Amino acid sequence: MKPNLLARTLPLPRVCALVAVLATLPAHAALLADYNLGVDQNTTVWTTLSNANPTRTADAGSDAGSFTIGAPGYQASVGTYSYSTDYSITVTQTSTFDLQTAVFQVDIAMNPAYTLPYGTGPLLSYNGGTQNLAASLFTTNGTENRNTSFGPMTYTGGAWQWDLSSIGEEITSLTITMPVSVHSSISAARIDSGSSNLAVVPEPSMGFLALLGGGMLVARRRRAV
Repeated sequence: MKPNLLARTLPLPRVCALVAVLATLPAHAALLADYNLGVDQNTTVWTTLSNANPTRTADAGSDAGSFTIGAPGYQASVGTYSYSTDYSITVTQTSTFDLQTAVFQVDIAMNPAYTLPYGTGPLLSYNGGTQNLAASLFTTNGTENRNTSFGPMTYTGGAWQWDLSSIGEEITSLTITMPVSVHSSISAARIDSGSSNLAVVPEPSMGFLALLGGGMLVARRRRAV
C-alpha cells in the first residue's frame, strides 16, 4: 500500500512553475481547471490541437507527453475531428516519482446527439500495461460558446480522476485512451498526475446535468428540423 501524502502541500517553486504555464494558455483553455494534486505534480497541456500544430506538441513549460489520434480522426481547423465514424485519442505522460492519482481533462465540442462521458469514458493504463482502468470521479468544468470555422460551437470542459493509491507497484508512466463520438472536436487537453491520492474532481451537480441534458435535447430537435 502506498503512503497517504495528503498532509503535504505543493512547494512554492512548483506552484510558481504551474502558474507560469497557466498564464500563457489561450482563453479557451479556461475550461481546463488547475487542480493541486500534492507535493509532487506533473502537468502536460495541449491548447493547440488544430492543424496549426500538426505534431501536437505540448505547450512550452509543461512536462513531456504525447498526444495521438486514432483513425479516422484527424486534425481540423477547430481541433481533432471525424466526419465519418467515432474515433479515439491517446495521451501519455511519464514521471520521475511514484504516482498515486491522475486527472485528465478535455475541452470538447460534443456532437449534439451525445453527452459526456461518452462510451466507456477515458481508460487509464500504467507502466506500459493494458489495465484499462475506468476513472473513479468525473465532472464538467462549464461550457463556452465559440464562433469557429465550422460555425457556432458549444464547448464543454470534462475532467476525470483516477485513484491509484491502492496499486502496489511503483507507477512512473500513464497512458489514457478516450473514445470520441463522430462530429465531436477536442481543441485542448491536459494531464495532471501527482504523488497524493487527494480527490480533487467533484461529481457534477444534478442541476448542471439536467441543464446540460436539456440543452442537448434542444440542439438535437433543431438538428432534426
